[in-house]
Amino acid sequence: PLSTLKLTVQRVPPTADSPAALPLLIYHSVFPRGTPPSALEAHLRANGYEPQWRYGMYPFSHFHTTTYEVLAVYSGRATCLFGGEGNSGAVALDVHEGDVVVLPPGMAHKGLNMPSGFMMVGSYPVGYHWDEKRRGEKGFEEKIRGVSGLVRDPVYGEEGPAL
Repeated sequence: PLSTLKLTVQRVPPTADSPAALPLLIYHSVFPRGTPPSALEAHLRANGYEPQWRYGMYPFSHFHTTTYEVLAVYSGRATCLFGGEGNSGAVALDVHEGDVVVLPPGMAHKGLNMPSGFMMVGSYPVGYHWDEKRRGEKGFEEKIRGVSGLVRDPVYGEEGPAL
């Protein structure tokens, strides 16, 4: 990654359907166009994140209560909704090939406009296992509060804005 990157720090007000208290982060253009997903996965592994899937983004709002989620875009672009439907503070943001998105526990997200070819690597801090919650589900606030802060930044390692 570059020594200086453009970073978006986006706070979204928590709601019952998107209970995240922490902001989401988007590191822009971390990796050059054409970087293979295996190189993104190697970088994330070196910084303490376990890549678990390659896919786009679900077209329905969902969130995770047990872990942070790190999304590294390796193909295409998309507009994603962060904060969930019905949240007046939700934001639609564009993500592009080379971007890395850090979602805190409880941050609802979904793909709004995902042209063909949009693909990401989904990763989670080593030792954490993801779950999936959807709008209307209840009883997970304690789980979210129990998730420890990140130990390593997914882009920079031992230092960085995610810490």
